[in-house]
Amino acid sequence: MKWSICFLLLSASLYARATNDTSDTMEERLKALELRYQLARIANNKDSFEKMPTTLARSNTTPRAVKKPKPTTYASCKETPAKVSGVYQLHLNDDSTPFNVYCEQEKFGGGWIVVQHRFDGSVDFYRNWTDYRDGFGELDNEFWLGLEKIHQITSARKHQLLIEMKDFEGNYTFARYYEFHINNESLNYRLNILGSYTGTASDGLSHHLRKRFSTKDRMYNNAGASGPGADYYLGGWWYGITSTSNLNGPYRYDMDPKTIWWYHYKRQKGLSFTRMMVREY
Repeated sequence: MKWSICFLLLSASLYARATNDTSDTMEERLKALELRYQLARIANNKDSFEKMPTTLARSNTTPRAVKKPKPTTYASCKETPAKVSGVYQLHLNDDSTPFNVYCEQEKFGGGWIVVQHRFDGSVDFYRNWTDYRDGFGELDNEFWLGLEKIHQITSARKHQLLIEMKDFEGNYTFARYYEFHINNESLNYRLNILGSYTGTASDGLSHHLRKRFSTKDRMYNNAGASGPGADYYLGGWWYGITSTSNLNGPYRYDMDPKTIWWYHYKRQKGLSFTRMMVREY
């Protein structure tokens, strides 16, 4: 706008000089009028130019829908390009729905899906059937991934099982099974396949092979079984007539069947840390 005023004042001045000078010829007067006309056009164009950024700015204020990129999914923890432990999204196959898991990428060669983790007793594991089926806890804290997800994982491809444990004195041990599979919910997530054992903890799980999973509200999933079950051990597990492990029992130090224990390692003395992981092979 300031430029417009200046141009107009200049044109007026030139025009006045052109008309007041008696020595001017008609040709000079015509040139002055033409100059005035050109300056007026320049001034008008300047006004339009000054208004243009405001118009563009207003058009740019309209919100635009931004599509969020879909999270990267993997078929297993072995496929993640960054070999860093953390939360990743798995998509096992075209028939499954993607879900998050915690991948252990540093121990035992990496590529492990953590399905159970306990280390401080902050999460109550004395849960009902629905909780054990769907999973509970947080992936960066204590958690149980869920029987349905474990079934889907171990059914998509062959998997092995690794169990890590520590007692309250900090002594570490592990048990490894070279094949692991559980059935679907119609069979109460039965421990269907358990391969050969290696490790330092001794075999505390083979005794539970072919047992169906039990919880406090589904204690009699193993037809004909008698003896202590989920209501006695205060957990959820593949209980049978007798048991040799109870990794989902109450978190405490005591020598008591109502704790986290692995019989052939510390009998029924409570453990301070357990982690169950599976990996395809």
